[in-house]
Amino acid sequence: CGWAHEVVEGIDGMEISNGRHGEVEQALAIWDRLLTSGRRIAAVGSSDWHSAATPIDVANVRVYARALTVDGILGAIRRGHVIVMRSARDRTPEIVVRAGAHAARIGESLNVAPGTPMTVEVAAAGLAGARLRVVANGQPATEVVLDAAGRARVEQRAESGYVRFELYAADGMLVAVTNPVYLVSL
Repeated sequence: CGWAHEVVEGIDGMEISNGRHGEVEQALAIWDRLLTSGRRIAAVGSSDWHSAATPIDVANVRVYARALTVDGILGAIRRGHVIVMRSARDRTPEIVVRAGAHAARIGESLNVAPGTPMTVEVAAAGLAGARLRVVANGQPATEVVLDAAGRARVEQRAESGYVRFELYAADGMLVAVTNPVYLVSL
């Protein structure tokens, strides 16, 4: 993302990947700055075909929508129920954040008292040995390796703000970037 202009109010989404993965790091930095300032901007990814070196499915999104309709999908994107994936061939990871008896999925909010124990559960079939990076309020917080079934469980203390997740294949290639789970102080 070569964006150098101010991101004006009212923008509710931004592209963080369009298949040229060298640009993702800069886009994530811009997006994290916006998120840490309190803005809720959904990250998306897309691709278009200019040559054989950039296939049409790199990058793409998985949207958790209640209905397979235009309104259902666009509404889910606005709410940040999106995971940006490197390829259409990769399976969608399942991520749940729990604090006490409450749970939230990507794009949702979780009410927590600061310092509350929080558990992140990840199931990413086909990604045995991949690394999960937890990013809390714009900073890498924890990194763990997924087991042979592509699962991981991370326990940490909740801070108000947000957590989002990045999955890297065993070869180091970025596979998925999630939108945040917002942690709202009680």
